[in-house]
This record gives sequence, C-alpha cells and structure tokens, in this order.
Amino acid sequence: MRNQQRFSCEWETAQLGEIGDISGAGVDKKVNSNELSVRLVNYLDIYNNTFLYSKDLTHEVTAKPEKVRHCAVEKGDVFFTPSSEVPDDIGTSAIAMEDISDGVYSYHVVRLRLKENWDVSFRGYIFQTKEFLDEASRQCEGSGTRYVLSLPKFRSMVVRFPPSLEEQRAIAEVLSDVDGLINALDALIAKKRAIKQATMQQLLTGETRLPGFSGDWETKRVSEFGDIITGATPSTKVNAFWNGTFPWITPTDITSERDMTVSERMITQEGLNAIRTLSPNTVLVTCIASIGKNAILRTTGSCNQQINAVTPNAAHKSSFCTIFLNSTQIIFWQMLELQQQTSFQKLLLVI
Repeated sequence: MRNQQRFSCEWETAQLGEIGDISGAGVDKKVNSNELSVRLVNYLDIYNNTFLYSKDLTHEVTAKPEKVRHCAVEKGDVFFTPSSEVPDDIGTSAIAMEDISDGVYSYHVVRLRLKENWDVSFRGYIFQTKEFLDEASRQCEGSGTRYVLSLPKFRSMVVRFPPSLEEQRAIAEVLSDVDGLINALDALIAKKRAIKQATMQQLLTGETRLPGFSGDWETKRVSEFGDIITGATPSTKVNAFWNGTFPWITPTDITSERDMTVSERMITQEGLNAIRTLSPNTVLVTCIASIGKNAILRTTGSCNQQINAVTPNAAHKSSFCTIFLNSTQIIFWQMLELQQQTSFQKLLLVI
C-alpha cells in the first residue's frame, strides 16, 4: 500500500445539485430501424460495477440523435440506481472511466455530471459511504413493493468531500490498493472452492472412496431423507405478521452461507402460525429461478413457496444432506423441473 500523505484542509459539504447536473429520462429498451444504434448503461451495470468501461456495456438498443446527445456517457459521469424493491439498493453508483461514443444511460438510471474537477477514481468511491447510502434509503418513497428516489431529492442529497485534488487522488489510490488485495483474495477463494467442489463431486458420487470403505452405494428418493414441506407467504396486508424475530427465508437469502438464522424479512409468531413452521436443522432447497441452491435453517422459522424444505430423519444429518445436494446439483437439477413438491419428493439420489 502506498505511503499516505498528511492533509489538513477542511472537507466541504454540498448538495449534488450544487456540484453537478442531475438528469434522468434515459433511453428506452427498444430497437427501431430509423434510429441510431447505441449501448445502454443499465441498472445492473451500475449495481455490479464500481468503474464502467466500454467493454461492460452489452445491451444494444436504438435512440434518436437528440436523445443520444442528452443521455451521452462521458468520462467522469456518475450513474445512480434511483429505484428498487428495497430501499437499501437505492443510490448505488458507478463511474464512467472513459468516453463511450455510442453509450447512453437507460431510463432506469440517473446521471450526475460534475461541474467541478474531481479525481475520476475518487468519484467511484465517495458516493459509496454509509452516510450517503443511508440518506438515499431514508429519502426514497414507496409502497412496500417499489421504492423511488425522485430527481429533486437526488439534487438535495448531501455529500462531504475534500476540495484538494491531491487528497482525492491519495484516497482513491489507497482504496484502489485495498480493492486489489480483495480481488486477489477473491481469486484465491474461488480457486479453493473449485478444488472443494471437485473433491465433493468425487467423494459424494462414489467415484473416489476413502481408505477403509467399500461396497455399493444405495439409491434413495429425496422423500426418504425426511419430511418435505413447501413454504408459504404470510399475508403482506397483515402488519402483525411482519418485523418479528423468526426468519422467513426466500431464494435471495440463500447465498454462500450454509447456516441460516436470519433473513432479509423477519416474521412474528403470528406470521409463523399463519403458514408452516420449520424446525431447526431443516434443509432448504430452492425450486424456482436459481434451482438447487440450498442451506440449513439453524433455528425455528419458515420459508416462501419458492423453496422446498427437508427436515432430515434420524438416519440422516442436515449437514450431509446439504453437502450432498451441493455436490450433485449440476447433475440432477437438469433431470427434473422442481416446481412441484411431488416431483422433488421422487428425485433419486445415489448415496
């Protein structure tokens, strides 16, 4: 990491509307033969990247010349997500690191074009502070299913920044070094996970046997591992069902963590009573969208209807079930569509 210089000038506070021009009304996702071909800066481009380059834009559409000029992508432009299903995703930002001659931003995106000469890389970090994102979350408006931060409210958003260009560059260099370390660790973790996955595939299909073990493996249906329940959703119109202490797992809650005790949306005892209660050590398997993702519910809770839950019987441990499902999902999720609980129950596994 580079040596850090000492800076003493006071940081300034300003509204976004004071330091730049905020614009919306982006390009629609359509193609017309009589318009110019362009590439979109989409919502997910911003959500998945901090720094945007021409190679990152893959969505081709068309737009009229005046629209292309209005929504152009220039080096240093900052793009924000103005809406989402959850308030915490609003205000996510990405910075254009180069002029993109055929680039435009979509109608789901807000652009900030700064009037001041800020360091380009610094722009990629300054709007990612907890302070800024918390304000975006507070300022947005919504009904519970969709939240939006309007252009006037974007313009009134406040940001603190060092006026010194040298300090901005120094901060960006330090954070860039940290990003480099994180990327190196992520690559190492991905490599170790690939090794683990290959080892699991060999051990949990019988391709490789551990010393001291022999004999044929058995074939069993998933239903033989334990009781199977498909989740449900408490009524969203009943406030008494929500914001409680019991996890209500959805597919988006299941990521890389195997053991689950909390969820994005928690339910109350009343909400739990209204659907199906799952006991601790229940295996959760997604059956719609990202089919086959799985985890273990380590506490009393429930799940939605996009998940099949397996409560292992005395002959099987939940940890074995979820490891086995992880190792073989590439094989058996291609064999069967799991939208129905009955199909899931009949699925054959070799153990």
